[in-house]
Amino acid sequence: MWADIARGEINAANFSLNDKWVPWYNIHKLYAGLRDAYLIAGNDKYLELAERFSHRLILDPLISKENRLTGMHANTQIPKVIGFQRYAEATNNDKWNKASEFFWDAIVDNWTVSIGGNSVYEHLHPPDDFSSMVSSNQGPETCNTYNMLRLSKLLYLADPGNKYMDYYERALYNHILSSKHPEGGYVYFTPMRPRHYRVYSQPHDCFWCCVGSGLENHGKYTEMIYLHDNNGIYVPVTRRWKNGDVITVSLPMKTRIEYLPDGSDWASILHGPVVLAAVTGDDDLDGIFADDGRWAHVAGGPHYPVDSAPLIVSTDRDFSNLIVPTGEKPMTFRIPDLIHYPEGNELTLVPFYEIHEARYMIYWPVITREELDRRVSGRKAEDQ
Repeated sequence: MWADIARGEINAANFSLNDKWVPWYNIHKLYAGLRDAYLIAGNDKYLELAERFSHRLILDPLISKENRLTGMHANTQIPKVIGFQRYAEATNNDKWNKASEFFWDAIVDNWTVSIGGNSVYEHLHPPDDFSSMVSSNQGPETCNTYNMLRLSKLLYLADPGNKYMDYYERALYNHILSSKHPEGGYVYFTPMRPRHYRVYSQPHDCFWCCVGSGLENHGKYTEMIYLHDNNGIYVPVTRRWKNGDVITVSLPMKTRIEYLPDGSDWASILHGPVVLAAVTGDDDLDGIFADDGRWAHVAGGPHYPVDSAPLIVSTDRDFSNLIVPTGEKPMTFRIPDLIHYPEGNELTLVPFYEIHEARYMIYWPVITREELDRRVSGRKAEDQ
């Protein structure tokens, strides 16, 4: 490929170059090695190469605090920004550091759903319209969250702030933990579509990008638990210390409601940092264990109608006080009298990471009783 390019023979497509698949993705480890050659051996030419390789079309607007990310392929951009932050770290470049921070804020504030993932069909949809997020079977991609965790770690180490660790915890325990089948297999897309499902890779048939990064993902549960320097452990507490002082840590778990970033009436339920979801059945899980087909990573089974999915009927957008423990086991809840679901039984809320081989609800439409009555009347008229 490189010999062809040197001769000026260039055939570029969206995901390939001279018929070679995602070449930059494949040589990532090489460039990571060159970076280490600078960090460990102090070879300055690789640092210069890192600056020249940085994509100014992405970097310059971020430096100017301009969000031009809508429509872009999400996981092409996140690793670039990891590179920008690596360069900022190596050169003490505050401008590039601030650009990376701006990107992180933009992704987390504008495109991130409750599990910590982002993107639809691998791309960044308009931030004021999440309709594709709740209709598509290609929801947040695991690789995106893998790279957002890497970027969060770098930014936190550069400037410790709660928001980075709050996101890290959320994404790790809701998206990453849920993306691995208990008996093996990794998830590419996690649909937010009501009553859809996920597909799992198989060891001898699939090696998607989300399998490669997935192998690394599940070593992160002991990472970033605490930080230290040469003198002690890092804690956010300022006081005059004396012998006998004791630090007591309280971590209260509260139930809360989070709506999609576009402000639409789609709610997700969390208890503490844990996203709660409900199993709605295990029918029509076509291709749930993938073969080696080109699109086998996509949950291609039937799309159950969104307009007949379970609803939360509430006049108050914050109905968290009506969610109660079942008393059967920890982290298990129900919503008495609020869920409208004529097609199914009473639904139980459990941590999303516990749900596998099933259709599920993460985001719920929230409507008033009056809206529900109008909807039911409309359906009766249609039936007649």
